[in-house]
Amino acid sequence: MTAFIKKEHLGSGAPPRRILKPQHPQAILNMVERTKIFQQTQQNLAQAKADRAEQLKGEWDSNAEVQRWRNQMTQEERTRDAIDRMIPTTRAVEEMRAGGKEVSYEHARSKAEELAYKAERQKKGE
Repeated sequence: MTAFIKKEHLGSGAPPRRILKPQHPQAILNMVERTKIFQQTQQNLAQAKADRAEQLKGEWDSNAEVQRWRNQMTQEERTRDAIDRMIPTTRAVEEMRAGGKEVSYEHARSKAEELAYKAERQKKGE
C-alpha cells in the first residue's frame, strides 16, 4: 500500500511557514500598529514631544525680554505680530491644499488674517 506525502512535508525539517497576505494595505498598517514595539515607541514619542513643548514654553515664558516686549504691545500689535508669525505656516497649508501650486504671500496673509479674526470673534463670544 502506498501513501501520498505532500511535497511540503518531504524532508527532515518542519513545514515552511506560510506568509499571510493581507487583503488590502490598511491590514498591514493595522498589524504593525498592534505590535507592542510600535505602541511603546508611539508612547515614547508622544511623551518626548510633550516634554519638549513644555521645556520650550518654560523658556519662552521665563524670558524677561519677551515678557517686557509683550507687556509694551497693545492688543492690536499682538494680533498683527501673531498674524505675521502665522503666514509661513498658512502658506505651506494653502500650497498643500492647492495640490503643490505656489501660493502668494498676500493670499497666505489674507488667510492668516481670516483665521486670526475668526479666533478673536470666537473669544469675544465666550
